[in-house]
Amino acid sequence: MTADQLLQGNRGVGPAPALVKKYEHLQVADEQENVVRFSKTRSEWNLSLPAIHCTSCLILLESMNTWLEGVVDVRVQFSDKRANILFNEQELSLVHLAAWLDYVGYPPSAKNKTERSNKKLQTLGIAGFAMGNAMMSAFPEYFGLNEAGHSSLLTLFRYSTAFFATWSMLVAGRSYFTSSFASIRSASWSLDIPIALGMATLWLWSAWELVLGESGGYFDSLAGLVFFLLLGRWLQERTYAAFSFERTVKDFLPLSVFSTARQRWVRLEELKVGEEIALPQEAIVPLDVIAKEPCLVDYSFVTGESEPVAHQKGDWLHIGGKVVSAAVSAEVGRSAQTKSAEQLWNQKEETGWISSTLTARFTIGVLLTAIAGGLVWYSIDPSRAIEITCSVLIIACPCALSLAAPFAYGTALGRLGKQGLYLKNGRSIERLAEVKELAWDKTGTLTTKDMGESLSAMPIADQLFVSTMVNRSQHPVSRSLVALLPDPPEEPIKLSEWFEHLGKGLSAIDEEGNIWCVGSGSWLSEPPGPTYIKKNNRILAIFHAHSKYRKGLTGLFERLRKQGMNLLLISGDSPRILPKHWDRLFNAGQFYDRKPSEKAALLQGTSNVLFIGDGLNDVEALSQASVGLSVIDGDLGYFPKSDGVIEADQLPLLHTHITYAKKMVATVKWSYGLSLLYNAVGLTFALSGQLTPVVAAILMPLSSVTVVLFVVAAANLRAPKS
Repeated sequence: MTADQLLQGNRGVGPAPALVKKYEHLQVADEQENVVRFSKTRSEWNLSLPAIHCTSCLILLESMNTWLEGVVDVRVQFSDKRANILFNEQELSLVHLAAWLDYVGYPPSAKNKTERSNKKLQTLGIAGFAMGNAMMSAFPEYFGLNEAGHSSLLTLFRYSTAFFATWSMLVAGRSYFTSSFASIRSASWSLDIPIALGMATLWLWSAWELVLGESGGYFDSLAGLVFFLLLGRWLQERTYAAFSFERTVKDFLPLSVFSTARQRWVRLEELKVGEEIALPQEAIVPLDVIAKEPCLVDYSFVTGESEPVAHQKGDWLHIGGKVVSAAVSAEVGRSAQTKSAEQLWNQKEETGWISSTLTARFTIGVLLTAIAGGLVWYSIDPSRAIEITCSVLIIACPCALSLAAPFAYGTALGRLGKQGLYLKNGRSIERLAEVKELAWDKTGTLTTKDMGESLSAMPIADQLFVSTMVNRSQHPVSRSLVALLPDPPEEPIKLSEWFEHLGKGLSAIDEEGNIWCVGSGSWLSEPPGPTYIKKNNRILAIFHAHSKYRKGLTGLFERLRKQGMNLLLISGDSPRILPKHWDRLFNAGQFYDRKPSEKAALLQGTSNVLFIGDGLNDVEALSQASVGLSVIDGDLGYFPKSDGVIEADQLPLLHTHITYAKKMVATVKWSYGLSLLYNAVGLTFALSGQLTPVVAAILMPLSSVTVVLFVVAAANLRAPKS
């Protein structure tokens, strides 16, 4: 049964027709509303959900595909209060998706951050005003006002306190109730449920006491509770914003694409709308472009659908697609958005660090503990039973458990980025800490690009054509040829059917129909070893690449071996003499003449393996390893199959990065212990009657802030020195 069928009345659940009508304007939504349609069955919506505020929100939204048919995947950016929702519009329309989000308590918002921040401050101001007036109305009774001669005045002050507290709970504290109701409707557990129950219990008991005329109840405490809960939430968000670790690709990755007009690689942010670029086969589309010829694009990396989409000339090719047909020319359709590129690179990030099962168990445990504590105190001192129950409901909070890992690893990502290692996400740090074996590619990874010999014997016209041909490739041998050959002419040389055969070489056809090839001997039916340049199957030049190994690698390998790491060398080249001591360090772990598919097969089924390659011929091996790192040396293409990117001159420090990853995993475990200790101590004080609901409301957000400060400080202090 689809979501749209549910809206017709089946099962009696779902948003009401009036709520659906509220979002009818989205029927014509397109890229301007951040809606991208990859195919008839796959669309993506990047939207703002300002109601996101805790780990329960994250768990509920990221499990949306399990309770709402038509939703394929949801990824939440917690600090930005945004989400990427991948859905099937044939099963769930955009209008109904928005209505369902509103129905479960997360209405999509078009407001900017400033407007949302002002709204929160206004709500906080209402709560503060109500608390101040409630406290002032309660002061006379505190200072001895009683019914003896002042009964009417006492009643006035009590009802005045009740009015301001009720107003504060219904207006300022409304979000806790809406969030709880939404969780119940979606059959999930929210951490707001205990807080909402605590406020409702406090109000009901106080109202009972007030109506019976026995006392003024806890209305003043209720007003203070709402204010300090909202103040704590606001301070939390301010603290998290201060330690924001969000990065953009522009900050550290020189992402580039080959510009046909300029005949060179150009960084994405430098591209202009209308500029023509070349996308080779297997290339990832790094920005939204317009196809200049028919092509096939695989969007499975974004949508999960394996069936390629056939595009015609003039069609939009969206970021994240992979060109599976021959190389295609395209025109830049809109300026590069580094935020979109970052979201694409982080597409597989798992943002939920504690499970929905744990959240449910914790919430149920808190409820049972509060009820048990209230019953015990009712037998000891009935007047304090409600107060104790509310204190327990409010003080217990596992939010720190879910916030520790994102902030610890987020800060660590920033520190590693400053030292030339750029990992996708926190999960990559966890996997890096578990590494026990390192597998290395050789060419372009352990060797530098500045190698080779002069090609001046070739006619200048041939040199210019070969220069144009290899300039589009990022393979290390191609970059070496670029350094030896003259720059392509300002007037672009036309070539057709340019193709990069992974692990083999390049081919192209010139205007006269001549077939050009640059590649290995095994591919071109020549003796193995050098690189051959052929025209119509006739050898024009033979290029001997003289490997020059990077500095500092021997020391790195020795340190890794001392740490108990096993080393493997998996190369597509023929066996060659290795530097001194390398045979001893790699021992029997040397594999040569391996095709890209064979490299991946060696790693298939392995665990705790880090593969370091050049990101070109190694894309499959990078994806098969537990952690895959692409080595960059200058400009690079776009390799989303890797878990991270490391600058070549930072390779000798790789062992310190692995050690740092292990330290950060230990830090997160310590923070979990700190959070559990807080909950244990808080519950002990609450159950012993030494904690009022107002004090509990102050301490609850402070626990999360304390854990965040702890992990951020540890991530900075334990970072390796530059």
